[in-house]
Amino acid sequence: MNIYSTDAVPDHWYSFAFAVDMTDQSKTKMFVNGEEISYNVNVFTNDNIGFSGFQAGEAFVGSANNGFYKFDGDIGEIWFDTSYVDLATNNPFWDSDENKPAELGANGELPTGSSPLIYMPMRADQPTKNLGTIGDFAQTGAFHGARGPSEFWGNSAEFDGNTGYLSKSGNSGFVNAKTLTVAMAVNLDDIASRQVFDFSA
Repeated sequence: MNIYSTDAVPDHWYSFAFAVDMTDQSKTKMFVNGEEISYNVNVFTNDNIGFSGFQAGEAFVGSANNGFYKFDGDIGEIWFDTSYVDLATNNPFWDSDENKPAELGANGELPTGSSPLIYMPMRADQPTKNLGTIGDFAQTGAFHGARGPSEFWGNSAEFDGNTGYLSKSGNSGFVNAKTLTVAMAVNLDDIASRQVFDFSA
């Protein structure tokens, strides 16, 4: 998940939610701060997403898998699963009454009824903690402390865009599927192209 947009405002929190169903392009939805936005799909076919290739690869937070595009800013949470969440009918990642990201449960279980593969609250004192099912990440580089209270979260992990990132290998929970859902809360220090979330097979 690479973020780059001249519409993004530095030092401002954004909540992203994105769901894909490869059997029906109309079910692919993206929401930013609770509002649906348009998107472009280069290639869309009714086929599996090759998640099983990630079992022997690595997952990255705050960096691309080649070490480029390290994220410069704060990450407040990441939720990822190979299930489909119908954001158009009911977006469980956004609390419209409070106008902020919704509570997702102790282990990220509220959107689907069970814990996802990855649910990282990104608390500044435990940035590597994954409350999802595939285990914790490893930390590379230094992280600053809590920035809070922020517009959305009291705690977050600050990535310096230079050295700090998280990674995890041996992702045995991944299997091929035609669906995925990802949600995240981020605050960019600049609008350069930055990687929040990535995989290598």
